[in-house]
Amino acid sequence: MQKRVLNYREDFDFTTNQPVAANYYPIQSALVMRNSDGMQVTMTNDRSQGCSTIDDSKMEIMINRRLLGHDSGGMTEPLNEMNASGEGIQVNTHFRMQIFDHSKTESLQRHMQRLQDEPI
Repeated sequence: MQKRVLNYREDFDFTTNQPVAANYYPIQSALVMRNSDGMQVTMTNDRSQGCSTIDDSKMEIMINRRLLGHDSGGMTEPLNEMNASGEGIQVNTHFRMQIFDHSKTESLQRHMQRLQDEPI
């Protein structure tokens, strides 16, 4: 787990004209958000995805990025993966969420990850 702060980089003065793209990070196993009162939300996922918390108290997870044209943000060609029938691919993703008071309860993140990775 690595702490991320919106619009901040520890090593340099951070400025951007693309605040959404600049605040997306890879999530391999879990996303955690905790407020100053100790309330925590832990979301585990079953595959690598992109995530962010652009707005206060909101988690955003990019399940499948699909673009039918230029995004003016780095991609110069469409991202339009198709299945054998010529339809856009479907991504069947599973998430587990825990909401709890971190000062009173222990995180079940490792347990939830184990359920995701080894369901039987």
